[in-house]
Amino acid sequence: MINRLESVLDSNQPKEQAGSRRSVSTIDHIHTINQLKEKCLKYIIPLSMAFMDYEQAFDSVEILSVPEHCRNKESTATTSNS
Repeated sequence: MINRLESVLDSNQPKEQAGSRRSVSTIDHIHTINQLKEKCLKYIIPLSMAFMDYEQAFDSVEILSVPEHCRNKESTATTSNS
């Protein structure tokens, strides 16, 4: 089930959302940051960067409870529509 969800989510994410794609490595991100830094220095453009650990910030969901929660929502919706 997780593999199916990953493939659907990955195919529907915009290319700007590269942080959670399997095909994009940390080295790719470092290379992009270096290119950005070089261009800003070349054209004398101020650059500010902020980095956040999204895994630590948002990875608090119990993955195994998600399908159960969805089933409970479906049964509640079915019960309230009857």
